Order: sequence, then structure tokens, then C-alpha cells
Amino acid sequence: MRKFVTIFLSFSILSSPAFAGIFVPDENLSSDLFLSLESPKSAKQYSEVCFITDSGRCSGYEFDEPEKICTPLADQTNCDYGRELADDGCGGKRYVCKTCVRLADETDCPYGTTTASDGCGGTRTVCNSCMPLPDETNCPYGYATASDGCGGTRNVCKGCTPKAPVDEASCLYGVEIGDDGCGGTMLVCKQCTPKPDVSPSECPYGVEDEDDGCGGTHMVCKGCVNGGSETCSGQLTPCAPNQNQSICTDCSGVTKYICTDKNDVCTEGSKTPCGENQAVVSTSRTEAGSLCYVCRDKSSTCPSGSRKEACTDKEYQSGVAYAEDGSMCYMCQPKDDTCAEGSKTPCGPDEVEIRTSVTEAGSTCHVCKNDTCPSGSSKNKCSANQIQMGTLLTEAGNFCYICRDKNDTCSEGTQTPCGADEIQTGASRTEAGSLCYVCRPKTCADAGLLDSIPAGKQCTQTTYGSSTCYLDCK
Repeated sequence: MRKFVTIFLSFSILSSPAFAGIFVPDENLSSDLFLSLESPKSAKQYSEVCFITDSGRCSGYEFDEPEKICTPLADQTNCDYGRELADDGCGGKRYVCKTCVRLADETDCPYGTTTASDGCGGTRTVCNSCMPLPDETNCPYGYATASDGCGGTRNVCKGCTPKAPVDEASCLYGVEIGDDGCGGTMLVCKQCTPKPDVSPSECPYGVEDEDDGCGGTHMVCKGCVNGGSETCSGQLTPCAPNQNQSICTDCSGVTKYICTDKNDVCTEGSKTPCGENQAVVSTSRTEAGSLCYVCRDKSSTCPSGSRKEACTDKEYQSGVAYAEDGSMCYMCQPKDDTCAEGSKTPCGPDEVEIRTSVTEAGSTCHVCKNDTCPSGSSKNKCSANQIQMGTLLTEAGNFCYICRDKNDTCSEGTQTPCGADEIQTGASRTEAGSLCYVCRPKTCADAGLLDSIPAGKQCTQTTYGSSTCYLDCK
């Protein structure tokens, strides 16, 4: 068996002796590699091919110059129409891209032409296989579709059969004049088209049922939520300074700014400042912020709260003001005429004046206290016929006496002296000093007489006081 290996050697042989041989061991070969060079050659680069025998010796070798070595062409990739084998330039094969042969356009087409693929990504002209029938036109009753004879459709004229009359009683919504389908008119039932349902996907706030206009219901979007407005539209950023701004909230709760350009026209007056001899009546601003002046001729009238006359002694001057023409005006305020205590009313007959004071305006203020005795007392001292029960003080500090009349009733007896028929047994005086007599009727015993006749005797009868008495009994 012969094996070979190609080894590229570069060397220069100028005047060197011949090589006897080179022994190179190689684990990948079944035998050793032995190179032998017998004679010098010119100074060139050579490729030596050594054929290895089973005994491990080169059976021969040859030298090829490197410029005669062939480099094969590379395979082609990214091919739109596939690949095929071709010569690689060195006696071998490689993959090359297939080329596309475009299909030719068709000609002499009796039914016209159309376009089709040319097989290479473009288009070509091809013949129609059939001539379609043309559309019918000027059809008074409209159009219908029919075969065009070539597998397609075409427009053809409709025939016309007038619609059958309707039974008015069967028309839920009444009748009206309508088309009979053939260019004439007829009574037809009024139609009611129910309002269509909305798609829930169109309703950001959900759906609800509502009258469909034909006696039924249909699904509609729910109204706005979050206190917003369906008509709210505007921009998401605040308005510019020269714009009016209003704010609304849309149904999603987003705040939007509605902006309009501000007006720069004065509603009164003008933008021209008042002159030197004019007074500013008022100022205002335009929507855009420009200052507007309302002017009039200056006046000598004092401003409100001031006057030409100087302040009186009952007033104090709180300041000065000037009329539009520059004349001075006095600002006067009435002096305070309020009493710090008491009042400007003099004390009454039942009052005592404690002290007085003067207001800022010069009025006298009287501080009075009540000098009236409380009920049941008097400023008069108790008389000889009275007993003093106590004293009180008025608000002003004066004494009041509590008195009661002395009792003139006898605690025993009476104030009448004893009579001729009575004997006084005692006497006393009332609180008032009156004399009270204690009396009893005279009795026979008071005179040493008997008040009855003893038994078995005769007596002389006499009268003592109001009693009948007896004496001299025998």
C-alpha cells in the first residue's frame, strides 16, 4: 500500500553538498516518513511529494513549483433560484447559483390579455382564455349580476314586476307613498328601523338598554362618569398668558384647558393715559392685560370724607386731602362724645352723684347711684311710737331704717278703767305705753256680806255692786 504526504520546503542550495537523507517519525502514519535529496537544485521554493510504501520508505518523489498549485473556486450562497454543481477551476466541483429563465410574453391573444408571473419574480403578458360578455347599461329597473361567459360576472338589466299592494291593517307604523319597484308609486307600509346596538368595545363606560324607536330596546353606551362631560375638549396643558382659560373634565376624568385669545380692546376709555389737566375716573384692563383709562377734567370738589371748612372744636383733624385741582381739603372726625362711665344724663332725685367726667367732645358724664331704700325700709328714723327692727344701706351708702308701730293692745285686761261695780285686780302698759286695767265684778264677800241667807235665819237684804247681799242675819 502506498501513502503519500506533501511537505512544503523552502531552502536555498548554492554550493551545499548533497543531503544523504532526513528521517522524520510521524505517529499518524503507518510507517516512518523518509525524505531523500540527492542533488542540489537552484535556489527556489519547491513542493516535494513523497510516496510512502508499506516498508515505510519513499518509493519516489517529485518536485512541483508552487506557481503551478491550483486554488479551487468557492461555493456560491444566498441563491434565489437554488444551486447546482459546476467545475471549481481545479478539476473538482463546486456549488453555483442557478439562473432564472424568464417566461416569454404571450401574443396573438383573441380574448385580450392580462398579466401573470414570469417565473422570475416579475410579470408577463398572457392571453385571456375567453372574451367576457360586456356589462349592460341604461337599465330602468336597476341591475343584477349574471355570468360573463368566462367564469366571471357582469351587470345585466333587471326585469320589473310591480310590487303587490299592502294590507293597510297589517302595517304597524301606518302607510306612505313608496316605489312600486317599476318606476311607479304605491301605498307601502311605513318601515321602522330599530336603532342599532353599539359594540361594547366602543363604550368606555359600559352599556345599558334604551328604547330602539320601534317598541323594543337596543344597547347604547352609558353616559359620562366621574362628573365629566362628553363635550369636554381642549388641550392638556394650561393656556398661554394672552389667552382666556376655562377648564373642563372629560368622561375619563382628565382635566382639559379650553383656550381662546384674549380681547385687547378697551370696554370703556382708551389706552391713552389721562393728560395733566385730567383726572383718572377709573382704570381697567383688557382681557389681554392692557391698561385702559377713563378720564375727565379735574374738579375743585373735595374728595369724599373731606371739606373746605376747617374742623370745629367738637372735631379733630384726621388728615388733609386735595381736590383734583390741588386745593386743600380738611378731613375732620367728630370727637368721641361717649362716656367712659356713667351717662350724660344728670342724676335723678332718687340718685346720688358719685363723680363726673368729661368726654373728648367736652360733654359732662355723671356717675350716679340709686339712693332709694329697699322695700320695707325708710330713710326716716323710727318714731317714738315705733320700734326699730334693723337698718339697710342704699346703693349710694345711706342708711334706711326698718320700723314697726308699737303694739297698743293689752296683753291682760283693757284700757278702760274699772267701773263702780268692779274691783281692779291689776294693771299693765302696752308697748305704746297705754294703761291696761284688770277688773272683776264686786262680790258680797268684798263687803263682808253674805251672798245667801243662812238656814233658819232672817237677814237684811242689801245691794253691793251688782250683787244682792245679806247682812244682820238673826
